[in-house]
Amino acid sequence: MSRKRKRNKKQHQDEKNKKNHEGWLALGILIIIINFIFTLVVFQDYILPRIESVPVSALMKFNTKDPLEKRVVLTKIADTRNISFLPKVAKCLDDQDPEVRKAAAEALVKYGRNGTIPYLSKTLKDENEGVRIVAAKSLTALRNNEGIKLLFDYYMDPAHNFPAVIRDYLGILPASVEPLAADKLTDKNPVVRKAAAELLVKAANKKTVDKLAAALSDSNKETKTIIVSALGNTNSAKAADVLEKCLGTEDDLFDIAVIKSSGKLGDASIPFLIRAFNNKKLSVTTYNQIADTIVSMGGENIPRLITMLENEKDTGTSEWIMEILARFGDGRGVKVIIDKGNGKDKTLTEKAISALPRMKNPENVSVLLEAFKSSNPLLRRAVVENYIKLGQVGHPVLMMNFSDNIETPVKKCSIGVIGISGIANNQAKQWLMNEYPKNKDILGIEDYEAFIRFGIASSEKDLLKLLDKYNDLNMANAFFRSGNETLANGAYKWASKFNGKYKINPVPSPNDIKWNSL
Repeated sequence: MSRKRKRNKKQHQDEKNKKNHEGWLALGILIIIINFIFTLVVFQDYILPRIESVPVSALMKFNTKDPLEKRVVLTKIADTRNISFLPKVAKCLDDQDPEVRKAAAEALVKYGRNGTIPYLSKTLKDENEGVRIVAAKSLTALRNNEGIKLLFDYYMDPAHNFPAVIRDYLGILPASVEPLAADKLTDKNPVVRKAAAELLVKAANKKTVDKLAAALSDSNKETKTIIVSALGNTNSAKAADVLEKCLGTEDDLFDIAVIKSSGKLGDASIPFLIRAFNNKKLSVTTYNQIADTIVSMGGENIPRLITMLENEKDTGTSEWIMEILARFGDGRGVKVIIDKGNGKDKTLTEKAISALPRMKNPENVSVLLEAFKSSNPLLRRAVVENYIKLGQVGHPVLMMNFSDNIETPVKKCSIGVIGISGIANNQAKQWLMNEYPKNKDILGIEDYEAFIRFGIASSEKDLLKLLDKYNDLNMANAFFRSGNETLANGAYKWASKFNGKYKINPVPSPNDIKWNSL
């Protein structure tokens, strides 16, 4: 009996343990289920797509005849993203009101790629342009290759007249559009080829260069010009070689398009652009475009341009490189130009001097100071002209060089007087009044306006000598209308000597320079 009792007691304990274990297991499962449900409720927007039941109020009003109310209902239904209601939304694409059809086309995007493309394909054929545009927008928003191909085919159909707005939508997805458009460059229809080229202006990449190059054989110049523009957007050094071969093959406008496109390729196009200056067939307008394009590409190219200038044998090309360096206004380039202006090659010296007046204001005006010491008066004159353009920044430099006790070469330069007059202050006037009696040889035809403006005492006699020397009618008229009696009488007597050949104009002009008008 004792053994039997022990066995029953053990059996009872095992059953009790088993029940406890099953209870704890059930409790654990229940906790897991509760946690899962809680997670779904709290984080449903992150775990599941937004699928909701359609509001009953919306369904009840779905068949309303009020277009505005129907558009509101459409939006509410589409916002649920409940795929079972997609056909109901799509049915609105047949609504009589175009605004409702627009709303339906826009609402379809909220369903993603779940069967919406066939509906949007139908909408592209809608009689209303606004509806068609919304359909195009929706197809673009889906970013689906099937939808992009559908939109591309619609755009490339000449019957649709290549709508610019759809071209812009296609341009949003260049990677998808590029292979489609590149294949159309060889289409038999010239208007299709042109439309493809227009798409590639935005969609072209390095892979497109060869096809664009082949398409340059197109007989239509307008299409060729568009292709040239597309080449500039390929970011390919190979495109620069293609563009170089285009230069000089058509008219000036085509050449300018080639240059502008090359500028978009960056450093890869610099050697070609410099070589282009050797092309004797190009117009001055094209040369100027080359210079402007290189300048627009940034000052990091200045060292390269300086090296090219030092190695260049062609005078014409050297002139254009100096022109570019002048437009930068960078001290490194200005120094090189001044060095060339002091050189022994007379032709190159003249080119350097002619480049200086077109120079952009240098950031550091002191880069021009060395030119004041030049023995070449034309170079000194060009530098003084630049300091005049600098205004108040350049005036102190001019005053320093004109008022120095040391006899500097620039004092003998006639244009220096104009520089001083450009300062137009009492200090400049006082200097000129002091220097004039001592250095009358500085007076020249360019200076008479300064002497009138400053009203330099006792200069009238010398000014009239200039008139007799140069026989300049503009000077005579300036004297006559200056307000100075001596100059006016002298101008009248001068004109009377020529038996009516020179006639003084007594009518005042806004440009008249008055005596002592400073």
